[in-house]
Amino acid sequence: MGFAGERTCLWTDPDPKTTFSWTERYLLVQSEVSAQTLRKGLQERLQKAQAALNALNSKPHADQARWDHPVQAILKRYRVQESLQLHSCEHVVCHPPYGGPGRPGPKRCLL
Repeated sequence: MGFAGERTCLWTDPDPKTTFSWTERYLLVQSEVSAQTLRKGLQERLQKAQAALNALNSKPHADQARWDHPVQAILKRYRVQESLQLHSCEHVVCHPPYGGPGRPGPKRCLL
């Protein structure tokens, strides 16, 4: 597995101030076994990081700042910062407190 490419190189001779340019071809090759090993290692690290994040998510957090630091520490510990992105949002529902017993209606007072 690999790919080939070309690049232009420049060199300037300091004495006569002459510039030379040439084109080089290069070949980048990676063995299939090496690629499979890297993919397997990344997959294992992602699974471990996900398990740690799920365990962290099971505990209630008072605010976003206290949650952010442990999350970044987990991503760093498993070396998946570039492979895994997390977004969080907070969903808040406010129910108006009604005064007295009964169901809410148009003439019902709010506390």
